[in-house]
Amino acid sequence: RRADRVVAVTEEAADHYVEDCGIDRSKVDIVPNYVSLDTFDGADLRDVGFDDDFVVSYVGTLGGPHRGLDAVVRAMPAVVERVPNAHLVVVGNGEKYRRRLESTVADLGIGDHVTFTGRVPFEEVPSYIAASDVCLVPHQSTGHTETTVPHKLFQYMAMSRPVVVTDVEPLRRVVEDADAGQVVRAGDSAGFALAFVELATDDERRHRLGENGRRAVEDRYSWAVAGDALCGCYRK
Repeated sequence: RRADRVVAVTEEAADHYVEDCGIDRSKVDIVPNYVSLDTFDGADLRDVGFDDDFVVSYVGTLGGPHRGLDAVVRAMPAVVERVPNAHLVVVGNGEKYRRRLESTVADLGIGDHVTFTGRVPFEEVPSYIAASDVCLVPHQSTGHTETTVPHKLFQYMAMSRPVVVTDVEPLRRVVEDADAGQVVRAGDSAGFALAFVELATDDERRHRLGENGRRAVEDRYSWAVAGDALCGCYRK
C-alpha cells in the first residue's frame, strides 16, 4: 500500500492486489512475462530424439502436485491405446515430485511411453519444444496458479506448438483468446486423454492451433509489447 507503483504480471494478479490487499487500482501496472521472439527464432536446434513418436511435452520445474502432471500420467494408458506411438516427455526436475510421478508410471506399466529428462540447460529447451507435437500446462488451481501465467506457455506458442492447458483462469484466458489449443478441467485424466487423442488424429487442426499461437505471440504476447508497458510504468 505504501508503494508508488505496483507491477502485476497478470490481470488476475492486479485484481487480487486491489480486492484482497486494498491497493488503489490506479497504482497497478500490468507487465506480463511474455517472451522475446529472438530467443526462439534464433535458437540452434538439435535432434533430441522421439522422431517416430507423437510427443506430448511438459517443460518446467517439477515443483509439486500443483503442477498437475499426475492426471497427465494417468491419462497416458488411454492415449496409448488409441495412439500407440504416444510419448510423454517431461523436461525439468524436482526430485520429490519426480519420484512420485515415476512411481505412478511404473504402477501403470507405461515406462516405454514416458521420459523424464531431468534438468536441461535453457539453450536446449527450444529443441525439446520443437520435437513436440503438443505442449502442456496442466496446473491445478491454487492461489499462485490463478494469478500467474507460466513463461512456458508463451515459449510453446512462440514455437508454433498447440497447447493443452487446464481451466485455471489465466491459462484459459490466454489460450481461448489466441485459439491456440484445448482447455481441460484441472485434474481430469479422461479430459487430457481425449484432448491428446483428438490432436494426434487431426494434423490440420494441430497445425492451425500452433500457427494461431505463434501469431498471437507476434501480435500481443511478445516482450516487445510487455517492455513498452514496463517503460510506461517508469515514465509515470
